[in-house]
Amino acid sequence: MPCLEVCCEPIRGSFALSSAFPSPGASGRLGACIGLFVAFIALQACGSAAPAGHSNALWVLVDAGCNQGWAPVPSLYCDRARGDAVLKDICGATHYLLIPTARRIGVESAELLRDDEPDYFEDAWGARDRVIAASGRSDVRSDEIGLAINSRWGRSQDQLHIHIDFVGPQVRDAIGQWLREGAMRPSLELFGHTYRIAHVAALQKPTPFQRAAVAEDTPQQRETNTIGVVGDGGSGFYLLFGHADLQGLDRGHAEEILVPRHCTH
Repeated sequence: MPCLEVCCEPIRGSFALSSAFPSPGASGRLGACIGLFVAFIALQACGSAAPAGHSNALWVLVDAGCNQGWAPVPSLYCDRARGDAVLKDICGATHYLLIPTARRIGVESAELLRDDEPDYFEDAWGARDRVIAASGRSDVRSDEIGLAINSRWGRSQDQLHIHIDFVGPQVRDAIGQWLREGAMRPSLELFGHTYRIAHVAALQKPTPFQRAAVAEDTPQQRETNTIGVVGDGGSGFYLLFGHADLQGLDRGHAEEILVPRHCTH
């Protein structure tokens, strides 16, 4: 559940989003900043659900920053050729988000199953260098980094976003134990939740989204999916597939495999 950083710089009594992009009139700039400020406020409650009616705040920021030619978020890095963006989460010193620049509601989006869709998980893994740089370490191994996307019931924002951060030590220990036992069990128990585990050589086609889905899935079934990715210490990955179980009080929150975030604001 993201909490993001936004800034509108005061210039001559008005607001400007970035001198590097075309600037609308003063009233347009002011109106945009007000809207973006509302989106920012909606994302300030770190680790908790966004206020009702503000589930599109993340989309407002990314659409304005990447698609509309403004630059309202200093820590937003847009890649139009790839079709996604990387954004620093204000909660957690090393926590980043990978967000599509196209409208994708979440893990249930049918577009994620198409072969011509961008490789969002691969791009998120490529953004781990920002996590490593933020840590100040030069000896980070791939099995210390993880990715996660929450189910519909475990997210606060209705724009797909993949969390990027260090993996919690309990997760690394559980995978290590699974390997020592011969990697025969099909699932792991993590934080009281069951995850199906698989080892893969790459995150490209089939993508984790495609691997999590089955032919007879409906959008209502896919929206319960939650996916985690952990590096294997080499060039491969462990995929963790879970499901929300509302009767069992499991929100489908694979973000739990990452180190907890702490807000500094």
